[in-house]
This record gives sequence, C-alpha cells and structure tokens, in this order.
Amino acid sequence: MGGRSYGVNLRFIMDFVAPHLVEEMDNDESGKITLSALKSILFDAELDFVPESTALGFGIDLLVEVLGINAAEREVLEFFILCKYSRMLNDALELTPQNLDMASACSILSVILNRPLQAIENALSSDGILINAGLLESDGHPVSLERKFNVPGQLVDKLSVAHSSSLDVLDTFLNRAPESVLVREDFAEHADSFDLVSEYLSAAVRDGLSGVNILLYGAPGVGKTQIVRCICNTLRIDLFEVPDQDKEGGVYAPAERLSAYLFSQKLLENKSDTAILFDEMEDVFPQPDFFDSMRPRRMRTKGRKSWINRLLETNKRPAFWVGNNIDHLDLAYLRRFDLVLEIPKPSQSMRKRILNKFLAEKGIETNGWIGRVPDSPHLTPGLIEKSVRVIQAINPGEAGAAQLYKRLTGNVLKAMGYQAPTVPDKESVISYDPEVINIDVDPTTLTRGISDMQDARILFYGAPGTGKTELARHLAKSLEKPLIVRKPSDLLDKFLGGTEKNLAAVFEEAEQEGAVLLLDEVDSFLMTRAAAHRSWEITQVNELLVQIEAFKGVLIACTNAMSLLDEAAMRRFDVKVRFECMSASQVRKLFCQVLNQLGSEACETNSLIERRLGRLDSLTPGDFHAVIRRLRITGLELSPQSLCAALEQESSKKAENKGRGIGFSAHL
Repeated sequence: MGGRSYGVNLRFIMDFVAPHLVEEMDNDESGKITLSALKSILFDAELDFVPESTALGFGIDLLVEVLGINAAEREVLEFFILCKYSRMLNDALELTPQNLDMASACSILSVILNRPLQAIENALSSDGILINAGLLESDGHPVSLERKFNVPGQLVDKLSVAHSSSLDVLDTFLNRAPESVLVREDFAEHADSFDLVSEYLSAAVRDGLSGVNILLYGAPGVGKTQIVRCICNTLRIDLFEVPDQDKEGGVYAPAERLSAYLFSQKLLENKSDTAILFDEMEDVFPQPDFFDSMRPRRMRTKGRKSWINRLLETNKRPAFWVGNNIDHLDLAYLRRFDLVLEIPKPSQSMRKRILNKFLAEKGIETNGWIGRVPDSPHLTPGLIEKSVRVIQAINPGEAGAAQLYKRLTGNVLKAMGYQAPTVPDKESVISYDPEVINIDVDPTTLTRGISDMQDARILFYGAPGTGKTELARHLAKSLEKPLIVRKPSDLLDKFLGGTEKNLAAVFEEAEQEGAVLLLDEVDSFLMTRAAAHRSWEITQVNELLVQIEAFKGVLIACTNAMSLLDEAAMRRFDVKVRFECMSASQVRKLFCQVLNQLGSEACETNSLIERRLGRLDSLTPGDFHAVIRRLRITGLELSPQSLCAALEQESSKKAENKGRGIGFSAHL
C-alpha cells in the first residue's frame, strides 16, 4: 500500500487467490474475468479506505503498549478491524473460498499480511493474546475468512475514544465498581462468609495466586454484588465490573461479555490489588436444552466444558462470579471455584436494619414507623432500596412514607407471585391476657421452662380463635426474642423442591436471629404420610421433620386439626398444649375487660347477664374480637346488653355448624 492504514497489504491477496481461483475455474475465460474484477476491487479498496478516526489508530497504539502485542498480532487485529468496516474489502473476500478451516485461514492471512505462516498461527492460537484477551472471537466452523474471526463491536467503539495515555486506556475499557452503599456491619448475619472471602482474597492478592474464582449465588436483590463491593472496599482492592451493556444502552451478547472479561483479565494482569466482578454469570455458562435439563446434572451435555474449565483455571486476577441460580451449572464447573457461597434472603432484623439505613441516608424521618410497616421474607435489600428511592423522590411526608412503602413493596411482591407483606405485630382490639386462654398448662410455668432451656419444640392445638397465635406472641415477648411467623402461603412453592428450600431457609433464619419460630397451620406440612398421594407431599413432611429435629431454638407449631398430623411428627414435640373454649369464669372476666377498655360505661353485670353468659360454653377469645368488630361496623354502641347479645349470636352460629368439622376434617 502507498501509505500504511492498518499494516494490511491488500496486494498480497492476489498472490494467494489468483492461482487458487485459476485452478478452480480450470483456466477458463470466466476465471480470468473474476481475477481481473478481484484485482480491481482490492486496489480500489486500498486507495479508498481511510480510517474513520485517527483516535482509532492511536487507541490501537496504546493497546499494543498496554498488552505487549507483537507486530504480527497487531496486523492480524488491524486486518479484521478493516474487514468489519470496509465494504470493499468484504466484497473482495467474498471471492475467496467460503469454507475455510483454521489452517486455510492462517495460510491466506500469511499471504495477505506477508508474514510467516508460523507467526500467523501463533497470533491466532487459542493461547495467543488476541483470542485469550477477547480481542478476536473465532468460529470453529468452515466459513469465509471475514466470518472466521470477529472483532467485538465494543472493542472498536472504545478504541475510537480519544486516549491521552496507557493509563487512560484502563479507565476506558474497564468499569470501575462504585463504592458499596453498605458496610460490613450490615452483613452481620453473613459474617462467617464475609470474613472467609475477605481472608482468602487478601491472601490471594498478597501471594499473587492465579486461578482464584469465587462464586456467590442467591435470590435476586439479596445483596450479592454489594457484599463483593464491600469486601473489596474494606481490603482496598480496586474492583472492576464486566459490563453488560454499551454506552447507548444496548445489551451485550454472552460472547461479547466473555470477550470483555478476558480482555479485562489481560489488561489487569500485572496490576496488583485488583479483582474482577462478573455479575449475571448465567449469561455465559452454557445452559442445557429442555431435554438436557431433565437429566441429572452429572449427565448433562459437555458443551464448551473444556474451554470454560480452562477459563476458570488460568485467570491471573481474582474473579467474583455472581448469579441468581446455579442449578444448571455442570459439576465440573462448580468444582473449579475456590469458594461457593449462598447468600440467603435477609432475616427480619436485617431487613429492618437495612430499611432504617437507607431511609436515614435519604434524610427520611420515621419516628418508629419501621417497626409497624408490613414485612415479608421476600423483601430483599434491592427491593427495599428501590422503594426508598421512590419515597425520596415523591416526598410524601412522614405519615405518607409508611403507607407508600407498604404500597410499593406490596405491589412488587404481588407481581413476583408472593403474598403481600403482613404487619409484624398487629395490635389487637383488646389487650392480651393469658388468664383468659384455656390451656392445660400454666403459661407462666411454660415461659419459665423455655427461658431456662432456650431450646423447645412446642405444639399448640385446638379450635380456631382459642389464642394459639396470641400466646406464641406473648411467649416471644416474655423471652425477649423476636418472633418469626410463617403461614403455608409464605412457604409453599409451586416448583418441585421449592417448599423444602423455603422450610430450610426459615429454620436457618430463626436460628441465626435467635428468634422464636411460629409455624401456623402446620398441618399443611405435617399431614400423615399414609394419606399422601404424591411423592412431593412425603418429601415435604420429611424435610420439616428433619428441620424440627435439628433446630436449636424455640419452635411453636399451631394446628386446628391435630388428628391429621403425621405420627412421627407428634414425637418431635417436647410439649403439646391443648387449647379449649373459655370457661365460664374466663368468659365473664374477658367480658368485663372489654367493657372497661372499650365500652362507654363500666362493666356492671346483673344476675340475668351473668346467667346468659354462663350458658355460653363454646366461646373463644377470637369470638370476642369478631363481635367487637361487628358492633363497630354496624354502628351499635358497646354496652353490657349489646355485647352479651352479640356473643350469644356468635355462640348460636357455632352450634349450628357443630359437627361439620374444621379445615381438612370438614371433608372427612
């Protein structure tokens, strides 16, 4: 070429292509015409092509300096950049063979670039810097030369940016991770994992270890990325993140993300105190097809296994791989990670702590409403942060902030298929009094015994409304422990194995928090296995039995259908507390308490009301709650006469329904 564009001498194409085409055309006239046309195209391309930006040429110069690319590697890279952007060159190359293998492609390039064949083969080797650093992507199938190798579009885009120095190249190509919004104390529940990763990463950087790969996985939004950023901030390690989109917002394909990762590894190869984060790792690890996914993981197809394995063994800089689901990962991949850690959903106390932190950072006043807003085990730090951001933008005031938070979190959880969050400690319409709960043990003695042991498995059983949940709340408060309440709707999962995972997670959460765990309607999980019709019903029972046996803490299980429980489950409970309807004296006591607390007049019962109350032998504390609400809704004044009449009506309704059974027993 008259002047050097990218080190590509197009004339040399003729030295290889001319005899090849003549041989194919059997020296006929059409072959000579084709050669003449090709020659014209090549020379026109050489004269016509001018780099679109001088910044691109300077960017390549700096890239050569940073990565130590040799002359042959540079010319190969420049040639394929030219292929990507020169229509004339592509037209010319269409006249070359269209089914090139690697050897043929190297031979053609050797002639085109006027370089020894060995130099070209080395430049295009899988161990070479061009492939290893993701500067070129190769196609193993027989294709044309311009399709055999591809320069990622993001590479050319970033090379075209004006650079002032080789250090400037690093900032252009690498996404420096932002500071973590959380600190170590915010991950107190993950302290063991946090410290383990910190100690290993520190040693790996100090000793210059290669092949260091750490895998963190868990549900979306639980804080995996924040943990990585926080660890690196603490250790003063520069963390760089593999991008997932370009500057215009276009999403990178998996192959482009891998190229970016390889390129990042190469750029940082000699930079100590650095690490790389690859988020959304599911993008690049081969996914099994539908039929493959039905097989056990150890029997799934190999795909690019050997290439991925080598990727995880040869990286110079420590790499964090973060994903939401690793079920599809081949066992051979998992074995190559130094650390594999699951980040569970945050506990109740951690959710409150994170919410309080985010609100404080945004300057949003709470005055204690955090303890009263709805809570859900599915509220992750990511969801909490987004909700707080909306609250800050709208600025609804202190009173409106709590309602808006409830609405925002409820809407997103509903969209995700979860039940709307519930208020942690919903205030009762009447004050709780353990003396009006009719049980076969003394509540005070029970509380003292649990407090002494700090380890108990208790079953509360009896009719609805008899006070099982309220007594559990009272016990937790007396023990000065947080209470974690889970209903079947919180734990049952539509996917096979999901319920078992949820059960294991809630027991782990309760143990970490030192909380009292209340499983409401436990008959949904512990129904006798003899009546099971499906295998997953049995596995759910088995899982819960295992968790109950291993649990180190206070567990309270509640049921309205004692007769349906599995026989083996009964043996797992230390104490079985029977709840019955209130006695006559308890009815009279609660009757007076309600009037004294809520009524317009003090409790003054006459002999007639005393006799009427004495005949009500099927009332529960729950019935009192129900009739108070009914009186309020209907606008009736709360008085001894109205309350007594309402309780009689409630008792009469229960008598009509007597014998129909409760819950599952209604169908037996």
